[in-house]
Amino acid sequence: IGVRPEDLQAPVGAANALNMYLERDSDALMRRTELRPLPARRMRPSVALWFGISLACLSVLVLSFRVNSLTALLGVIAFICYVLFYTPLKQKSHVAILVGAIPGAMLFLADRGDQQSSRKRNEDRI
Repeated sequence: IGVRPEDLQAPVGAANALNMYLERDSDALMRRTELRPLPARRMRPSVALWFGISLACLSVLVLSFRVNSLTALLGVIAFICYVLFYTPLKQKSHVAILVGAIPGAMLFLADRGDQQSSRKRNEDRI
């Protein structure tokens, strides 16, 4: 089937939702981010939290069934790195740039893993 951009929208959206949940207080202090739904109080934080968690769980299922388990695992690693490491670290250290590169690289690793998996499936059919 192959990794398609739409397959990666769910894990990226989940990470983004939880990033906004975690940074809602600091976002309220910055002009660039003060009008986002959480700092502007147009959405309850619990809605963003549960949306992000639900979308993250759904994305693992989508990647597992539509692509393969390796791609789903890489999606989970990218999600965890972004939400639990990059998001809190970016306000504290420039090292966050290096940590943020990990989830950014997962797209290419997921695509490469899918190519290897597809090649193996094709060889098995021959």
